[in-house]
Order: sequence, then structure tokens, then C-alpha cells
Amino acid sequence: MNSNERIIHTETTLDNFFSSSNLKSARINNLNNIPETHQKISQIKYDKNFVNKILEKLKVGNSRSIHLNAIPGNLKTRLDLYDLANVEQNMPKNFIDTILNKDIFSFQISYDKINLGKLNDEEKNKLQRISTRLNNIVIENDDSFLEFGLKNFGFGYPLLIKRDRKDPEKIIKAPLIIWHLDIERSFQKKNTWTIKKEEDSSIKINELLMSHLSKDESIKMERITNETLEDGFLDKNNFIKIIKNILAQLNIQTDNPETRLERCLDAKQIESIQNSKPWIQWSGIFGIYRSQNETIIHATEELLERLDEFQSEVLKLEPFQTTTLSAVETDPSQEEIVNTLTKDEIKLIQGPPGTGKSQSITAIISNALSNNSKCLIVCEKKTALDVIQANLDKIGLGDYSIIIDDVNKDRKKVIEKARRIKDSRDSTSFSKLDFDEQYKKFCQLKREINSKHAEALKKVFGDFAWNKLIGLYLKYSKSGDIKQITSVLDYGKLKFNHDEYSKYWSCKKIG
Repeated sequence: MNSNERIIHTETTLDNFFSSSNLKSARINNLNNIPETHQKISQIKYDKNFVNKILEKLKVGNSRSIHLNAIPGNLKTRLDLYDLANVEQNMPKNFIDTILNKDIFSFQISYDKINLGKLNDEEKNKLQRISTRLNNIVIENDDSFLEFGLKNFGFGYPLLIKRDRKDPEKIIKAPLIIWHLDIERSFQKKNTWTIKKEEDSSIKINELLMSHLSKDESIKMERITNETLEDGFLDKNNFIKIIKNILAQLNIQTDNPETRLERCLDAKQIESIQNSKPWIQWSGIFGIYRSQNETIIHATEELLERLDEFQSEVLKLEPFQTTTLSAVETDPSQEEIVNTLTKDEIKLIQGPPGTGKSQSITAIISNALSNNSKCLIVCEKKTALDVIQANLDKIGLGDYSIIIDDVNKDRKKVIEKARRIKDSRDSTSFSKLDFDEQYKKFCQLKREINSKHAEALKKVFGDFAWNKLIGLYLKYSKSGDIKQITSVLDYGKLKFNHDEYSKYWSCKKIG
């Protein structure tokens, strides 16, 4: 899953659903034995050129992004690890030792031990620069979480420096490996920050760099196995092994590399090094490493490799609705959406803010649950999911949904919520007899209402139903035109058919 995408997952069982809240719904029939003649076949086909263009867009990142150009320069949300030597001489080395030896840690950066009064202006300016950048990184990281539900702070190390073959004016300065971490600023102690790595914090190969290298070098870069990185810990031996693997694929002859740390050169210094071959700069960069869509890239590549299988696959669309009820209030346009969910394979809902799109989605979810189905809702922004979640909470369906911001970090949250709900449902009594009785009353009420609606829609005069006739009467009575008809018609005595009515209608128009 693209980590910029958040998910609400909703699921329920029939008994749990009907025994919860005050939701009214209908009995669910078995949909497992739908006759073949009633099954629809998906008409969606994959266009190879279109999929290739999508893959190309995913792989070609902005050359100025941190994934392909990590040089801090004047950017206020990037910091060279080497700069921390201004705080404490061994701090940069200690940090590298920490990430390569501990799977969980809290690494503190603090000015507590510095006697600021003894520093000259240049030294003070360096510390001020570090402080400003760390604070900006914290703010950006927190803002990202509020808007997208994701914290994107990370550390990239080491950097691969490589001149672009297709555009020699460009030089790639990209981290090979990225540790996804968290950072907090202390509000009790000034100039104090804590960098954290938790059990579920991930470590990733820079897939955007790998994709760029594959395209630029016209070679297929071997995928680095994720097994080494799955447990969220990368020790020194495996770290060196990965670096050697990447260099070997680029035909770079190197001795056994050893982890070390050096100051990150700026863009002009790198440009001045006349070296056409890629080389490693052992620098580490703190910054905001936004998602690089590596999961989607892998899935799209697999789709292309097996495109013929997907094209020939017959996907049967089984209708899931036995009721079109929802647990939320809906206007006619929203009602039409719910009533035609299974009519078309794809449904597009659009409209400006405040027109009821989230309410429509909530209605779809509640209808799916009432039909014993499941929903997966994917949004770009966390705020959109928060609105839907709040809507579900209002109608008593909050227990049957959960927001997933990060597939790794939220596993524990999902399991804990499922257990809590199961324990609470085990202690809740559900009377099938009471439910059946209430359901019978509901069905009777529904039949009566539908009968009245059907009666009102019957054609009572030509092609006109009562609602149309009343509408016409109101329309022409307001304009005064109705007097021309009423003046020549005696409703008490005259009976006429549709043809006669048409004649009177044409006379009215002539008059």
C-alpha cells in the first residue's frame, strides 16, 4: 500500500451487526448460490501502454526530491549528521553505531553540556543553524501527520553520487538506505530533541533510486530482498552486504567497504570532482522522506509481467445487495447512489465541498454492512477519513471500522481493537426471536410505504401519474392559464379520455 494512502476498513458479522446500536436493517439472504445467468462479467481490461506510462510516472521521481538529491544545502528541513559534531564531537559516530546495533532506541540531541558563554560567534551560529533545522523538521513531521496521518522523518545513509548518463548536467546524490524514524522536541528543556526508533519503524532501500538507476543505466537492478529489512533492524554486516551488492550491479570495483562518516559535500564541491563513475559518499542526512510508492511500483511491475493472465481472467461480479437500506439520512441523489450500487461496475461521485460526498460514502458503507459485506476505503488525506469515521461513530458503526495510517505500525492497534470488540460482544445477549419480531414489523411498514408510493406513481390519465398532474395544475394555476381550461370544462358532468384531453389541450394552446 502506498504509505500516502490511508484506509478505513469496515467489517462485521450478521449477528454482531444487528445486535449493535439502533440500526434498522433487513434480513440477509444467502448470496453464495447465485445462478450463472444472473452473474455479470467485469468489462475492465488493462491497456499495456497505459500501465507502462503509469509505471514510468511512478519510477521517475523529481530529481530535486530528497530521494534523488539529499544534499541539505539551504533547505531548512534537512540536516547533515556530521553537523552534530558541533554539539558533541562523537555524536555523529555514536548515532551510526546506534542505528546499526539497536532495533529500538531513543537518541537524544541536547545542548545541556555546552557552555554557550565560552563560544565565539561562529560556533554560536552553527548551533543556531542546527537548532533551527531540527525544529523545522519536527514541525514539518507533525504537520504531515495531521494532514496525511503519516510521519515522514527519516535518515538516509550513505549517499550514492552518480552523474546522469542521459542528462550529464545532472548529478544524482541519493541515499542508498533510509531509516524511517520519529523525532520529538522537548518543551521542558530548551535545545533538546529525541530521535526514536520503535519496533515497527521500517528500514527501506531507496527504491526510487533503484528505479532511476535501472532506467538510466539500461539495466535491470536486482531487487534487494526485503527479508533482511523486514524485522526493522539492519546490523553492520548486512548493511555492508547490501552496499556491496548495489555497487557490484553498477560495476563499481571496491574493496570491502567499512562504515565511516564524512561531511556532506555541497553541490558545487561535488560538481568540481571530475568523476564519471558512481562513488559512495559516507554522509548521513536527516530529513522528511515522503513516500516513494515502492509497493505500488512492485505491484505494477508484476501486473505487466502477468498481463496476459489478467486479461484472460474472467472476473464475475456477484451482486451483494438484498436490501438498499442505509443507516444514515440521505437525499434523493444519495438514495439513487445506494439503490444502484450493483447496477454499474464503476460509479463516479463528484461535487464541491459540502455537497454530501462523505455522507454518500457513509451510506454506502452502512448499506454494505447491512448486506453482510466488507468495505475498503482509501483516501489521500487523513482528514477525509476522519470525517467518514466520525459519521460512522454517529450511527453506531464506529466499532466496525478502523483507520489504518501505516500498515506496519497499526497492526497492533487493529488486533487490540478486534479483541476488545470480540470480548464486549461475547458478553452481549442477542435475541433472535426479538429480532425476527421487529423485522416482521419493519417489513410490514416498508410494504405499506412502498404501496402508497406505487399508487402515487400509477398512470391515471394518459402518460400522467398523480404527481405529474398535480405539478401541471400548480404550474398553470399560478400563471393564470388554467382559467382557459376551467372555463369550458364542467368537472361535475364531463368525463373524457386521453384523446379528448389532448384535443382540449390543443385548443387551449390555440386560444
